[in-house]
Amino acid sequence: MFISFFCIATEPYKNKYPIIESIKSVLPVADEVVVIFGRGEKSSEREVKLLSEKVKVYRTDLWPVDWSYDVMTYHFDFGLKKCKGDFCVKFDIDYIFKFRNDDILRKLFEKNKEKYHKIYLPKYNYLDKNHWMIYPKGIYCINKNLILKENNGDEDAFYVGNRNYVNELIVDGNIEEFVYEGNEIKVFNYDCSFMTYDLFYEKHFRWYNAYYKKWGNLNHFGLTVDILNDKEKLVNFVVERTKERIDYAIKTGKVHFDNFLFNPSHIRGKLRGLKKEQYGYNFFGKIKIAKILYEDVLLNDTNNSRIKFFLEKLVGEKINDVKISDDYLKISKFCII
Repeated sequence: MFISFFCIATEPYKNKYPIIESIKSVLPVADEVVVIFGRGEKSSEREVKLLSEKVKVYRTDLWPVDWSYDVMTYHFDFGLKKCKGDFCVKFDIDYIFKFRNDDILRKLFEKNKEKYHKIYLPKYNYLDKNHWMIYPKGIYCINKNLILKENNGDEDAFYVGNRNYVNELIVDGNIEEFVYEGNEIKVFNYDCSFMTYDLFYEKHFRWYNAYYKKWGNLNHFGLTVDILNDKEKLVNFVVERTKERIDYAIKTGKVHFDNFLFNPSHIRGKLRGLKKEQYGYNFFGKIKIAKILYEDVLLNDTNNSRIKFFLEKLVGEKINDVKISDDYLKISKFCII
């Protein structure tokens, strides 16, 4: 069993992506890590190469600053085709992996190597130091060996393509998928956490503009060209969409509450160093998760079940099914805030 990880990088140091921490987090379980530099950056490229002999770096210089959607799709497919693995794990350079042990992923793949063409791992989107938003189908792992076996070794039988504006694996014929629901493998997404206001705007402008250039409108997002071309309006628009997702995640039980050490060890140093001007500090002051949680508890927690959940997290033990005193309610609500 040979396991490949592959990702794309475009000036990661300039854009404040934790590429070094990301790659370090997968090295113990990977047989190779394929990194495609779409736009060169000598400092980060040099540091990435020094991490391990497992790291294979390719540079295309085909990803301009004003990039197009097809450029992104091309690079993901290019990365997949460079992988030698029986299983290939697609990840982004803002993802940090956390494994119970170094064998757990390999065992998962070995167990399912003749069953599933694609295996999903859960993703935890970082919100702040105590909260994460959970996506059960966060990232996918491609069973390249099985796909090739069923297609007589034809490399053209599968590729990373675009479907409904999302880059995903496309395979000739039907494929079987498996969603891993255990808690021994977690992928943490830190996204824009370390970006400044200007970098945050630039990232989203380029992303939405690439979509606009391909499809000619932004209707899917409820976005207008007027908002796209106004820095403050676009930042507010993106943050509001994030707030809506957090609201929905809270209502559907997809927000995880824990302590700072829940974060993988590779990223804790950067998180401790977050500054007020960086998005991950407090969303530029535009979102207060505690307020959202507090209002959710006040409006919907008629039997104190959510209060009980948070209180148990805080004290580290189960609370008996007895009436929670007003003092405990006040304390727990305060701690949620």
